Amino acid sequence: MNSANTPSFEILFREAYSSLPEACRSYITFIEATNKQKQITIDQHEIVIQQLQFRVKGLEASLAKDSTNSSKPPSSDGLKKKKTKSLRGKSGKKQGAQHGHAGKCLSQVANPNFIVPHAPSSCHGCGHDLSEVNGVCAEKRQSFDIPQPKIEVTEHQALEKRCPCCGELTRGAFPSNIRGPVQYGERIQALTAYFSHQQFIPVDRLCQMFEDVFGVSISPGTCAKIDEKLFEQLASFEISLKIYLLASRILHFDESGLRCSSKLHWVHVVSSQFATLYTFHAKRGIEAMEDAGILPIFQGIGAMIIGFHTLVLRI
Repeated sequence: MNSANTPSFEILFREAYSSLPEACRSYITFIEATNKQKQITIDQHEIVIQQLQFRVKGLEASLAKDSTNSSKPPSSDGLKKKKTKSLRGKSGKKQGAQHGHAGKCLSQVANPNFIVPHAPSSCHGCGHDLSEVNGVCAEKRQSFDIPQPKIEVTEHQALEKRCPCCGELTRGAFPSNIRGPVQYGERIQALTAYFSHQQFIPVDRLCQMFEDVFGVSISPGTCAKIDEKLFEQLASFEISLKIYLLASRILHFDESGLRCSSKLHWVHVVSSQFATLYTFHAKRGIEAMEDAGILPIFQGIGAMIIGFHTLVLRI
């Protein structure tokens, strides 16, 4: 059979379609339009599904990141339990302190502050009175304790003297740290700053501790003023510290997140082998490090920890 004379499928379909009643043709047209619309909807849903799958993978990867497998700071890890794996190998030694380790137990001192003798009053054998008999130390034991805290009040008096030659009155000058009629001494100020900033004791509990232990009534406002005063006095120390760090050949730069007023800020560290400078900044990165005043003028070798890698820069 000649293929040129064979009717095509399209021609046969048109002939069959034309021979159908009008109602059938309308129904077929409706079915075709409905299927076409459903196919468009299916294609749109497939696109949305692909987008959601891509987003889920990104969120899962983000949740899996922490300070151990990315450049995120430890402060971003939250309170979840961390799975740690020790990199230390077995040494074959027993647990605990090793032989020759210097212990930190109490040891008796040669010159105690107080000596309390405990002498027998009578003989255990015959009952003879031994109160007038001299004894020798057969055994000694020592107890270590802290003296009872007691506030000492030192009064500073500015004396006036009249010159016998001209009759002029001259008054003595108070020390520079004695500025008012009453004030807290330097030890109380130092302990306030130490307990607050080194031991992280909240200011309300700090005030209660001074009241309970030392019998000193101190207010949170006074603690804040002491902080401001000591902060100003550290200005010269900060300058000296920066000069010392700039003279070093190698410096380490690092940063760690810290919450301040419910917002994320950053503590930036510049350290040598023997000294460390901490600065506080709202941002991380080079801009904050430059604001610390070390990085822009440092002429040595700088090291930074990025993830699990150490980046060494010759500045």
